[in-house]
Amino acid sequence: MSIYMISFKEMVNKRIDEFLNVYKKQYKDGTGIAMLALKLEKDPSGIGEMIVAEPMHLKDIMWLYSIRRQCHMGLTTYDQINTEDLKEKFNKFNDLYRRLIKENLQECGPNITLLINNAKIFIGKIEQKPDSVKWDAKIRNKVPELMAYIFAVWTLQNAHFYFDAKGVQDQNSYLLQPHVAQIIAIFRMLGIDKNKGIIRSLQKKIDEKRPRFISGWIGSKPRLVSNLVQIGTGEGKSITLAVASCVLALLGFDVSCASYSEYLSRRDFKSFEPLFNAFGVVDHIHYDTFNKLCERIINEGGDVRKLVENLIIPDDEKESVETSRVTRAKSVID
Repeated sequence: MSIYMISFKEMVNKRIDEFLNVYKKQYKDGTGIAMLALKLEKDPSGIGEMIVAEPMHLKDIMWLYSIRRQCHMGLTTYDQINTEDLKEKFNKFNDLYRRLIKENLQECGPNITLLINNAKIFIGKIEQKPDSVKWDAKIRNKVPELMAYIFAVWTLQNAHFYFDAKGVQDQNSYLLQPHVAQIIAIFRMLGIDKNKGIIRSLQKKIDEKRPRFISGWIGSKPRLVSNLVQIGTGEGKSITLAVASCVLALLGFDVSCASYSEYLSRRDFKSFEPLFNAFGVVDHIHYDTFNKLCERIINEGGDVRKLVENLIIPDDEKESVETSRVTRAKSVID
């Protein structure tokens, strides 16, 4: 009924959640509800899959199982990669991430606030302006450790799976943790592995050939370079984009995640809103469809409809409210 009558959706979801809470108590190790979720996902009518996607209990369980199945993910590359540099940065990330989890994984409640404060102290205050983007080696080298803090907070925020599975064989597999390929994907997206020698060579050639009257060209100073990363279905696009967005927002950018689907945008934003709120960057991360993203960019200087209206209405009838705000440099991920 809630599929066709939106007004019933909240009520129906609430009743489903109540039922799942009762069912969950019968299987305290979490395995029973996980099996139920798997069976519902295979429902040929499609209704079961919709139930799994909506209530948080089942969605989180399926998310956990999805991540656990990612051990067979592969990595295909189409350009030169500095593998030694990537390996070094991954080890830096992994060492800190493992240490933070070991020190803070406790049932009485981890000190997430301390982790967040330490992360912010580590990166310092960085301002990114549209006409002055800072993305030098000093900032890039901070990304692996900043990611370790973000992923640690994400893991600890979802540690209830781990504690619910107390006494179950292989309890550690119930702990939400990032896959290696997701870490590498973010490194590649942000250009963390770029070979400095190649960049200098390209930069020199561009500077030699570009007309002198062109300023702010690609080779003029270190900047974020556009990269393409393909992540297959069920291989963790949502968490990869969420952490990449969080990294960029903490480093001073205004981030937009664009999708063809409004439903998927809302769902992913809601899933990671606790993480964005925890780091205080929720106002600088936007999940939109491509159409809404374009509309928001067009209206940044003011609502186009209001601006046109102001052109027509006489000055003495206009009502204007001026507001000042700091404009961050923009970064778009889709």
